[in-house]
Amino acid sequence: MRKRLIYTILIFWVSLLFFGLAHSPISEAASDVTLTVMTFNIRVGSGMINPGTSPHKLKDSPKVLDLVAQAIKSVSPDAVGLQEVQGDDQAKTLAEALDMNYVYKRHGWDEDARWWGVAFLSKHNIIKSKSYTVYSGGDMSGRARILLACTIALKGKKITFFNTHFKDKGNALKKEPKYTIKKISKCKNPVILMGDLNAVPEDPRLKPIKEVLKDSCEAVANENSAFIKTNGTFQSPNDPKYDHWRIDYIFYDPKSFRVMEVGLIDKQYWDASDHIGYFCRMELL
Repeated sequence: MRKRLIYTILIFWVSLLFFGLAHSPISEAASDVTLTVMTFNIRVGSGMINPGTSPHKLKDSPKVLDLVAQAIKSVSPDAVGLQEVQGDDQAKTLAEALDMNYVYKRHGWDEDARWWGVAFLSKHNIIKSKSYTVYSGGDMSGRARILLACTIALKGKKITFFNTHFKDKGNALKKEPKYTIKKISKCKNPVILMGDLNAVPEDPRLKPIKEVLKDSCEAVANENSAFIKTNGTFQSPNDPKYDHWRIDYIFYDPKSFRVMEVGLIDKQYWDASDHIGYFCRMELL
Protein backbone atom coordinates (compact mmCIF):
# COMPACT_ATOMS: atom_id res chain seq x y z
CA MET A 1 0.00 0.00 0.00
CA ARG A 2 2.82 2.37 0.95
CA LYS A 3 4.75 1.58 -2.24
CA ARG A 4 1.62 2.21 -4.29
CA LEU A 5 1.13 5.61 -2.62
CA ILE A 6 4.75 6.62 -3.29
CA TYR A 7 4.43 5.47 -6.89
CA THR A 8 1.24 7.52 -7.34
CA ILE A 9 2.89 10.66 -5.89
CA LEU A 10 5.89 10.26 -8.19
CA ILE A 11 3.65 9.93 -11.25
CA PHE A 12 1.75 13.06 -10.17
CA TRP A 13 4.88 15.19 -9.82
CA VAL A 14 6.47 13.94 -13.04
CA SER A 15 3.23 14.66 -14.91
CA LEU A 16 2.99 18.11 -13.38
CA LEU A 17 6.59 18.90 -14.30
CA PHE A 18 6.12 17.68 -17.88
CA PHE A 19 2.86 19.57 -18.31
CA GLY A 20 4.39 22.75 -16.92
CA LEU A 21 7.36 22.62 -19.29
CA ALA A 22 5.32 21.70 -22.32
CA HIS A 23 2.77 24.46 -21.78
CA SER A 24 4.91 27.22 -20.26
CA PRO A 25 3.73 30.62 -21.57
CA ILE A 26 7.30 31.92 -21.19
CA SER A 27 8.72 29.39 -23.62
CA GLU A 28 5.94 30.12 -26.12
CA ALA A 29 6.50 33.87 -25.98
CA ALA A 30 10.29 33.86 -26.14
CA SER A 31 11.96 34.54 -29.51
CA ASP A 32 15.01 32.57 -30.57
CA VAL A 33 16.09 35.11 -33.23
CA THR A 34 17.92 38.15 -31.88
CA LEU A 35 20.51 40.26 -33.64
CA THR A 36 22.70 43.28 -33.20
CA VAL A 37 22.74 45.77 -36.08
CA MET A 38 25.20 48.63 -36.54
CA THR A 39 25.57 51.57 -38.90
CA PHE A 40 28.86 53.42 -39.27
CA ASN A 41 30.07 56.13 -41.65
CA ILE A 42 33.84 55.49 -41.59
CA ARG A 43 34.96 58.65 -43.46
CA VAL A 44 37.10 56.61 -45.90
CA GLY A 45 39.16 55.39 -42.96
CA SER A 46 40.68 58.83 -42.27
CA GLY A 47 39.50 59.20 -38.70
CA MET A 48 39.37 62.77 -37.39
CA ILE A 49 42.13 64.12 -39.66
CA ASN A 50 41.34 67.73 -40.60
CA PRO A 51 37.77 67.85 -39.24
CA GLY A 52 35.33 69.40 -41.67
CA THR A 53 37.34 68.40 -44.74
CA SER A 54 35.33 66.64 -47.44
CA PRO A 55 36.07 62.91 -47.84
CA HIS A 56 36.79 63.67 -51.50
CA LYS A 57 39.94 65.45 -50.32
CA LEU A 58 41.04 62.62 -48.05
CA LYS A 59 41.67 59.88 -50.62
CA ASP A 60 45.42 59.89 -49.98
CA SER A 61 45.33 60.66 -46.25
CA PRO A 62 46.70 58.23 -43.60
CA LYS A 63 44.14 55.56 -42.64
CA VAL A 64 43.01 54.24 -39.26
CA LEU A 65 41.20 51.08 -40.39
CA ASP A 66 42.53 49.18 -37.37
CA LEU A 67 40.66 51.57 -35.10
CA VAL A 68 37.54 51.28 -37.25
CA ALA A 69 37.74 47.49 -36.95
CA GLN A 70 38.21 47.71 -33.18
CA ALA A 71 35.19 50.01 -32.89
CA ILE A 72 33.01 47.56 -34.80
CA LYS A 73 34.37 44.55 -32.91
CA SER A 74 33.54 46.20 -29.58
CA VAL A 75 29.85 45.97 -30.47
CA SER A 76 30.08 42.44 -31.94
CA PRO A 77 27.30 43.09 -34.46
CA ASP A 78 25.59 40.46 -36.59
CA ALA A 79 25.30 42.97 -39.42
CA VAL A 80 26.98 46.30 -40.20
CA GLY A 81 26.14 48.96 -42.77
CA LEU A 82 29.19 51.05 -43.68
CA GLN A 83 29.18 54.32 -45.58
CA GLU A 84 32.02 56.36 -47.11
CA VAL A 85 34.04 53.25 -47.89
CA GLN A 86 37.00 53.90 -50.19
CA GLY A 87 36.74 50.97 -52.57
CA ASP A 88 36.38 47.23 -52.30
CA ASP A 89 39.83 46.90 -50.71
CA GLN A 90 38.74 48.81 -47.59
CA ALA A 91 35.58 46.73 -47.28
CA LYS A 92 37.54 43.50 -47.71
CA THR A 93 40.18 44.57 -45.18
CA LEU A 94 37.56 45.27 -42.53
CA ALA A 95 35.61 42.08 -43.30
CA GLU A 96 38.74 39.96 -42.94
CA ALA A 97 39.77 41.71 -39.72
CA LEU A 98 36.32 40.99 -38.27
CA ASP A 99 35.87 37.53 -39.81
CA MET A 100 32.68 38.64 -41.55
CA ASN A 101 31.18 38.25 -45.01
CA TYR A 102 30.79 41.40 -47.09
CA VAL A 103 29.36 43.08 -50.16
CA TYR A 104 30.68 46.39 -51.50
CA LYS A 105 29.05 48.61 -54.14
CA ARG A 106 30.36 51.86 -55.57
CA HIS A 107 28.05 54.86 -55.88
CA GLY A 108 28.52 55.24 -59.61
CA TRP A 109 30.88 55.03 -62.57
CA ASP A 110 31.92 58.61 -63.16
CA GLU A 111 35.09 60.08 -61.65
CA ASP A 112 33.33 61.65 -58.66
CA ALA A 113 31.38 58.54 -57.68
CA ARG A 114 33.30 55.41 -58.58
CA TRP A 115 36.09 55.72 -55.98
CA TRP A 116 33.83 55.22 -52.95
CA GLY A 117 30.60 53.52 -51.92
CA VAL A 118 28.80 51.56 -49.22
CA ALA A 119 29.41 48.11 -47.79
CA PHE A 120 27.46 45.51 -45.84
CA LEU A 121 29.23 43.15 -43.42
CA SER A 122 27.58 40.12 -41.86
CA LYS A 123 28.48 37.26 -39.53
CA HIS A 124 25.99 35.19 -41.50
CA ASN A 125 26.03 34.17 -45.15
CA ILE A 126 24.78 36.84 -47.54
CA ILE A 127 22.48 34.90 -49.83
CA LYS A 128 21.45 37.78 -52.10
CA SER A 129 22.50 41.35 -52.85
CA LYS A 130 21.37 44.07 -55.21
CA SER A 131 21.99 47.79 -55.56
CA TYR A 132 19.77 50.63 -56.76
CA THR A 133 20.63 54.19 -57.72
CA VAL A 134 18.65 56.48 -55.40
CA TYR A 135 20.22 59.64 -56.79
CA SER A 136 21.88 59.90 -60.20
CA GLY A 137 23.83 63.10 -59.57
CA GLY A 138 21.96 65.77 -61.47
CA ASP A 139 23.00 69.12 -60.06
CA MET A 140 26.25 67.91 -58.46
CA SER A 141 28.46 66.64 -61.31
CA GLY A 142 27.22 63.09 -61.27
CA ARG A 143 27.94 62.31 -57.62
CA ALA A 144 25.44 59.50 -57.53
CA ARG A 145 24.24 57.63 -54.43
CA ILE A 146 23.12 54.03 -54.17
CA LEU A 147 20.95 51.84 -51.98
CA LEU A 148 22.49 48.43 -51.22
CA ALA A 149 20.10 45.59 -50.36
CA CYS A 150 21.51 42.41 -48.79
CA THR A 151 19.61 39.37 -47.53
CA ILE A 152 20.79 36.93 -44.88
CA ALA A 153 19.23 33.74 -43.52
CA LEU A 154 19.21 33.63 -39.74
CA LYS A 155 17.94 30.40 -38.17
CA GLY A 156 15.92 29.69 -41.28
CA LYS A 157 14.40 33.17 -41.50
CA LYS A 158 15.32 35.67 -44.22
CA ILE A 159 16.04 39.30 -43.30
CA THR A 160 16.84 42.03 -45.82
CA PHE A 161 19.07 44.96 -44.89
CA PHE A 162 19.11 48.20 -46.88
CA ASN A 163 22.17 50.41 -46.51
CA THR A 164 22.54 53.88 -47.97
CA HIS A 165 24.25 57.25 -47.73
CA PHE A 166 22.00 60.14 -48.74
CA LYS A 167 23.38 63.24 -50.37
CA ASP A 168 22.35 66.45 -48.59
CA LYS A 169 22.71 68.98 -51.42
CA GLY A 170 20.37 70.23 -54.12
CA ASN A 171 17.29 68.13 -54.88
CA ALA A 172 18.84 64.91 -53.62
CA LEU A 173 17.16 64.76 -50.21
CA LYS A 174 13.78 65.37 -51.81
CA LYS A 175 14.17 62.32 -54.02
CA GLU A 176 16.26 59.81 -52.07
CA PRO A 177 13.81 58.97 -49.23
CA LYS A 178 10.92 58.50 -51.66
CA TYR A 179 12.86 56.21 -53.96
CA THR A 180 14.35 54.29 -51.04
CA ILE A 181 11.01 53.52 -49.43
CA LYS A 182 9.57 52.60 -52.82
CA LYS A 183 12.18 49.86 -53.15
CA ILE A 184 11.86 48.76 -49.53
CA SER A 185 8.07 48.47 -49.80
CA LYS A 186 8.46 45.83 -52.50
CA CYS A 187 10.50 43.55 -50.23
CA LYS A 188 8.58 40.63 -48.75
CA ASN A 189 11.14 39.87 -46.01
CA PRO A 190 11.43 41.65 -42.65
CA VAL A 191 13.45 44.78 -43.45
CA ILE A 192 15.96 47.04 -41.76
CA LEU A 193 17.18 50.34 -43.22
CA MET A 194 20.45 51.76 -41.97
CA GLY A 195 22.76 54.52 -43.03
CA ASP A 196 23.91 58.10 -42.97
CA LEU A 197 20.79 59.95 -44.11
CA ASN A 198 22.29 63.44 -43.74
CA ALA A 199 19.11 64.75 -42.13
CA VAL A 200 18.11 65.35 -38.52
CA PRO A 201 15.05 63.49 -37.16
CA GLU A 202 12.70 66.45 -37.52
CA ASP A 203 13.58 67.02 -41.19
CA PRO A 204 10.28 66.73 -43.13
CA ARG A 205 12.08 65.11 -46.04
CA LEU A 206 12.38 61.92 -43.99
CA LYS A 207 8.60 61.65 -43.76
CA PRO A 208 8.24 58.96 -46.49
CA ILE A 209 10.51 56.66 -44.48
CA LYS A 210 8.86 57.35 -41.15
CA GLU A 211 5.44 56.55 -42.59
CA VAL A 212 6.56 52.95 -43.21
CA LEU A 213 9.43 52.24 -40.81
CA LYS A 214 10.24 53.17 -37.22
CA ASP A 215 13.34 54.95 -35.91
CA SER A 216 15.07 52.50 -33.54
CA CYS A 217 16.28 55.32 -31.29
CA GLU A 218 12.66 56.34 -30.74
CA ALA A 219 11.63 52.78 -29.91
CA VAL A 220 13.11 52.78 -26.41
CA ALA A 221 13.04 55.41 -23.68
CA ASN A 222 16.08 55.09 -21.44
CA GLU A 223 19.40 56.75 -20.64
CA ASN A 224 21.07 55.41 -23.78
CA SER A 225 18.45 56.72 -26.18
CA ALA A 226 18.31 60.07 -24.36
CA PHE A 227 22.09 60.42 -24.61
CA ILE A 228 22.09 59.57 -28.33
CA LYS A 229 19.40 62.18 -29.01
CA THR A 230 21.38 64.82 -27.12
CA ASN A 231 24.88 63.91 -28.25
CA GLY A 232 24.02 63.05 -31.84
CA THR A 233 26.06 60.83 -34.16
CA PHE A 234 28.10 63.44 -36.04
CA GLN A 235 31.17 65.29 -34.77
CA SER A 236 31.97 68.67 -36.31
CA PRO A 237 34.25 70.54 -33.85
CA ASN A 238 35.21 73.16 -36.44
CA ASP A 239 31.61 73.92 -37.34
CA PRO A 240 29.31 74.07 -34.29
CA LYS A 241 26.28 74.41 -36.56
CA TYR A 242 26.50 70.72 -37.46
CA ASP A 243 28.12 69.36 -34.31
CA HIS A 244 26.06 66.78 -32.38
CA TRP A 245 23.57 66.24 -35.18
CA ARG A 246 21.84 62.85 -35.18
CA ILE A 247 21.98 61.85 -38.83
CA ASP A 248 22.85 58.13 -38.66
CA TYR A 249 19.90 55.78 -38.34
CA ILE A 250 18.62 52.25 -38.08
CA PHE A 251 14.98 52.10 -39.18
CA TYR A 252 12.98 48.87 -38.92
CA ASP A 253 9.60 47.32 -39.65
CA PRO A 254 7.76 47.43 -36.30
CA LYS A 255 5.60 44.47 -37.32
CA SER A 256 8.69 42.30 -37.69
CA PHE A 257 11.07 43.48 -34.94
CA ARG A 258 11.19 44.64 -31.36
CA VAL A 259 14.08 46.88 -30.29
CA MET A 260 15.58 45.93 -26.94
CA GLU A 261 18.58 48.28 -26.70
CA VAL A 262 20.31 51.11 -28.54
CA GLY A 263 23.77 52.60 -28.11
CA LEU A 264 26.86 54.34 -29.45
CA ILE A 265 30.34 52.86 -29.67
CA ASP A 266 32.49 53.54 -26.62
CA LYS A 267 34.12 56.98 -26.52
CA GLN A 268 37.61 55.48 -26.85
CA TYR A 269 36.71 54.75 -30.50
CA TRP A 270 35.24 58.13 -31.43
CA ASP A 271 38.42 59.15 -33.27
CA ALA A 272 37.80 56.39 -35.81
CA SER A 273 35.59 58.76 -37.83
CA ASP A 274 33.72 62.04 -37.69
CA HIS A 275 30.60 59.88 -37.29
CA ILE A 276 29.96 57.80 -34.17
CA GLY A 277 28.99 54.19 -34.76
CA TYR A 278 25.36 53.59 -33.75
CA PHE A 279 23.87 50.18 -32.97
CA CYS A 280 20.72 48.49 -31.75
CA ARG A 281 19.89 45.05 -30.45
CA MET A 282 16.58 43.67 -31.64
CA GLU A 283 14.38 40.63 -31.67
CA LEU A 284 12.62 39.16 -34.69
CA LEU A 285 8.95 38.72 -33.87
